[in-house]
Amino acid sequence: MSARRSHWNIPHHLKNKNFVGRDTFIADLNHHVHTAVSNRIFAIHGMAGIGKTQIVYEYIRTFKDQYDLIYWMSAEDETLALKDFIGLGEKLKLPIDPDQEQRSNLELVKNWLGANERWLLVFDNMDDPKLLQTFLPDEVRGNILLTSRNPNWMHAAEPIELGLLDPDYSALYLQQRSGVSDPAAALQLANLLGNLPLALEQAGAYIEATRCSLADYIEEYNKYKSRLLQLFQPYNYNFTVVKVTELALERIRDSKPDALCLLNAMSFLHPEDIPKDLFVQDDTDLELEHYPIRDSLTLNSYIYELRRFSIIHADQASLSMHRLIQEIVRAGLPESQQRETLRLVLRLLEKSTSKCNETELEITASGERLVPHLVRATEHALQMDQFTDQAIDLMTFLGQYFTLTSNYEKAIHVYEETIDWVKKSLGEQYEGLIDPYSGLAFTYYRMAQYAKSESLYQQALQLISRSKASNEYATYNHYGLLLLKTNRFPEARTFFIQALRGSRKKFGKKSLQTVNINGNYAELLLRLDQNERGLEILNQNIKLLQDLYSDKHPSIATCHILLGQAYSNLHRFNEQEQHCRLALGMDEELFGREHPKVATDCNNLGLALINQEQYDEALAYFKRCYRIDRQYLDMDHPKIAVRLCNVGLAYNHKGKHRLAIKFYRKSLAINQKAFPDGSLEAATQLVNIGTAYQSLGKTTEAIEYLEQGLAMEKKFYKSDHSELAKSYLNLGFSYCMTRLPFYLDKAVTYFNKALRIYEKKLAPGHPLIKQAVECLLVAYELQKDFLNFTSTLTKYRSILN
Repeated sequence: MSARRSHWNIPHHLKNKNFVGRDTFIADLNHHVHTAVSNRIFAIHGMAGIGKTQIVYEYIRTFKDQYDLIYWMSAEDETLALKDFIGLGEKLKLPIDPDQEQRSNLELVKNWLGANERWLLVFDNMDDPKLLQTFLPDEVRGNILLTSRNPNWMHAAEPIELGLLDPDYSALYLQQRSGVSDPAAALQLANLLGNLPLALEQAGAYIEATRCSLADYIEEYNKYKSRLLQLFQPYNYNFTVVKVTELALERIRDSKPDALCLLNAMSFLHPEDIPKDLFVQDDTDLELEHYPIRDSLTLNSYIYELRRFSIIHADQASLSMHRLIQEIVRAGLPESQQRETLRLVLRLLEKSTSKCNETELEITASGERLVPHLVRATEHALQMDQFTDQAIDLMTFLGQYFTLTSNYEKAIHVYEETIDWVKKSLGEQYEGLIDPYSGLAFTYYRMAQYAKSESLYQQALQLISRSKASNEYATYNHYGLLLLKTNRFPEARTFFIQALRGSRKKFGKKSLQTVNINGNYAELLLRLDQNERGLEILNQNIKLLQDLYSDKHPSIATCHILLGQAYSNLHRFNEQEQHCRLALGMDEELFGREHPKVATDCNNLGLALINQEQYDEALAYFKRCYRIDRQYLDMDHPKIAVRLCNVGLAYNHKGKHRLAIKFYRKSLAINQKAFPDGSLEAATQLVNIGTAYQSLGKTTEAIEYLEQGLAMEKKFYKSDHSELAKSYLNLGFSYCMTRLPFYLDKAVTYFNKALRIYEKKLAPGHPLIKQAVECLLVAYELQKDFLNFTSTLTKYRSILN
């Protein structure tokens, strides 16, 4: 070949003065081309309209001097490619004879290419890898660039994927192309158009021609979407976004029409990270009787067909598609088919969510994958007024997920939207309202807004009373938790028993649902000081859970938490610590170190360490607990009050009583705001303030707070509860410190009350019985009541030695 460079068939109409954002890609492409050791063929692939052809043109403009010959060919089909390839022979003055067989002419061109270097061939829009073999010489001594929607080039070329334009460059392009400067609106529009260059070009051309603003175009796009994308064919491209998509869909319809079932379903989901396993369904579901994807082999055949045209992307576990493609696919479906496809999608999602066993771990794990798709599908259901029981169930699942991940505002929005829609569409007495009411009630329960929670539970219970709902056990269980939290123990017992009855009837005695309700009932027993019965239930639960699942199930961790509480009540603190550490280790492994359940475990372990006088380590766990909870909870949440109280408890035991009182007061203020009528937690905080003043020798202040705490405890505990005994001892000690006769009489009364409770609740000779007797002897001695002193000493001599 002569020294003169020959650049033929270059489509100079592609020159675009607004071209931006691809400099790095072009430089990397040049590096690939000139450093490849064994490969000289490169396939630039990506979806239609992403700018593949433009990239190759700009590459040639930048690096044309590196080649003696550049030849550009259209390769949409074999006929065009053959015509252009033989045309290269004519340009090269080869003895091309139109009367000879085409194969002979092809060989002439291929032989020339095999004998020369420094040439570049471009095959534009080649989607069939087999076609490339027709044009390859025995030895490729130059370079070949091809553009393709098909990503499957690994066996024939080095595939290089062209991605979407960077958002900042998309915004810059829109402003340059339209002549309108508005960076914020340009960035918003770029995001709406998914940073697809062809769509950006169409939008810019429309804005330039109509002289509307970027904000006006955004408003029109939100109204008309795919209709707007049919307007203003770019000057350097033959088709609009809609047209190129429709052409691809026609090709798919001709070759494998059932693949469109997958594509249609994907168009009603979030565009990214769509789980593949969502689509594979067995043939046992009558609602999916005509659904074609029954196995992974069928699914993969559809994926292959759709990927050939870059309509979708796929990795090992998930699929994705561009949002504009979704819009165009949906808009191209008749309304009846849209509704049918949406019903299919809702059913597929319902089957996936129904695999959860209602544990927090399973709901959050499934939700992490499915929530974006649940949100999108239910949005379509609302827009299309297709509010079925499946849509209600999916929105309820969404609310559960947001609640369990502490996204309370999102949960409230989902539940309220669901309730409003059901009321409007199906009436206020519709049974399907039970779950949304109960879910919203549970959300407010988690937020410690107990009045709102109770009101919603009451509405759910009214609907249950009018219907034969099969899921009433869940509402009874959660309402029981609310009653337990607000210290209404007899009512809580009633609802837990009803929940257990419903769960056993529906799932059996050995089901996870029944075990979890039994755990809540055991917690109630612990609060009622029925520790032995609580221990019995919890140990049974652990055995059942281990038989059903494994040693690492989250409900087993919950059992260990409650076992720790039981052993704390029984003053078996070493066993309390063991179970608290087991729960913490399991929950860290299951949920991660920053999860709210881990915070609760840290709190419980801190209390166990306090009981064993390991105050520094306890304080570290209390602080960690507080730090985690502040990631999820507002400062005025009652749970934060508990955390602050326990930090104060650790400081008090470390001798920093004034610092402890500061934490106790902060804790008390939060609790008094949340529970104006009092609570057990507030009673604990009052007692703690009193004991801190007691340690400071401020007897008057100590007695004042201890009496307030005792009065509040009596509102919630039975007269023989062991927590009351603890308060009686604290108050009696403060009264003894005054050495005043009247207060010494009260001290004796309180010590005797504590002693009677401990003798009733604890085994003979228990250390707490000994402590109460010793306190009583001190009071008698201060009173100089030697008769009672002697008789008491004689009666309890065996435990005092």
